[in-house]
Amino acid sequence: MRFLDVNVTQSISIFYGANAAHFYLSQGIPLLLATQLPFFLDGARRLARRPVSVRSIAALNSLVGVTAGTIVVYSLLPHKEWRFLHPLLPAMHLLVALSLVQRSTPPSSSSTSASSPSTFSRTCRTTLGIRPSHALLVLASLPPAIYLTAFHGLGQALVPAHIHATNPPTRSVGFVMPCHSTAWQAGMHAPWLESREGEGDRAWFLTCEPPVLYVLSLSLSSSLSQLVSLARAHLEACRTTRCTAH
Repeated sequence: MRFLDVNVTQSISIFYGANAAHFYLSQGIPLLLATQLPFFLDGARRLARRPVSVRSIAALNSLVGVTAGTIVVYSLLPHKEWRFLHPLLPAMHLLVALSLVQRSTPPSSSSTSASSPSTFSRTCRTTLGIRPSHALLVLASLPPAIYLTAFHGLGQALVPAHIHATNPPTRSVGFVMPCHSTAWQAGMHAPWLESREGEGDRAWFLTCEPPVLYVLSLSLSSSLSQLVSLARAHLEACRTTRCTAH
């Protein structure tokens, strides 16, 4: 209850920004699925309008229901981040796969023309069960994925590794950049930088903790104000009615 009160009722997450209600539909899901988005929408359409041949249609419907319900609930909260949808990706990929398989065409048994299909085409049709054009469209998301995971923001990974490897060891370091931008000790592996009693912080970074204590103090102040108002109202009623305090 305390978690829901602080994060939902008091909306302390607004400290990190607020987004429109359509954020996950207009930005979050397209960002996560990239070139798979058309197949995801087609898979959802096929599941809703046509009977599909899957092993367990009830299980697939349950996954889709949980996915849709989670997105709706998250959309009601003011603070939104596309990474909150990461746990839903496997379920969304099932709809992508459903669309790719349903839209595929089986290889023709009488294809004896002079221009035989390429190895890539045969692999897509026989092994993956999808069209080569669809496979190429899905694979188009690989170059940006490789760049973003292996090269973009590479400094955040190289700097902690450099600190770990320096000889003599780095005695103190400070990261003047947005909080949680580096792997910290998961990348530095430098126990000698841990703060010790009486020596202060040997390694530090800019923090961005939510103002929990400030919000709680406001809540406590509001409660005290209400109690004072009730006490004053009670005393005023006693004066007018000459009641006796017990």
